[in-house]
Amino acid sequence: MTTQRTFLEIAVIVVIVTPALLLATLGVPALLRRPLGEAPVSRLTRAAMVIAFVAAAFALVVYVSGGSTPQVYSYGTWFSFGTGGFTFDFLVDGLSLGFTALATGVCGVVAAFSGSRSVTLSKRIIVLAAQFR
Repeated sequence: MTTQRTFLEIAVIVVIVTPALLLATLGVPALLRRPLGEAPVSRLTRAAMVIAFVAAAFALVVYVSGGSTPQVYSYGTWFSFGTGGFTFDFLVDGLSLGFTALATGVCGVVAAFSGSRSVTLSKRIIVLAAQFR
C-alpha cells in the first residue's frame, strides 16, 4: 500500500511541476524581452504535455488499482498570518485525476497541431478553401 501511495505522490508531483516548469521556461525569456521562437515553444509544450498526461494517466491507474480512497498531500505552508494562512494541500481522487488527464490530453493534442508544420498545413488548407469560393 505504501508503494502505491509513493508512486501516486510522485506522479502527482510530476503532473504539478511539469506545467510550472514549462511556464518558467517560456516566461523568463519573454520577461527578459528575448522570447523563444515558435519551433522551440512548440517542442517544449508538446514534451511537457506528454509528460504531464502520462503522469496523470499513471496516477489514475495507480489510484484506481490501489483501493480508490481520496488522499490529501500536504506540502507545507506558503504563508500564515494570525490564525489563517495558505497551505499547499492537494486532494487526489478519481474525479480530479480524470479531469487532469483529460485536460493535459487536450492540451497535448492542441500543442501537437499548433507547431510550425501544422501552421504551414493550415495555411495551405486556407489557400485551397479560398480557391473554391
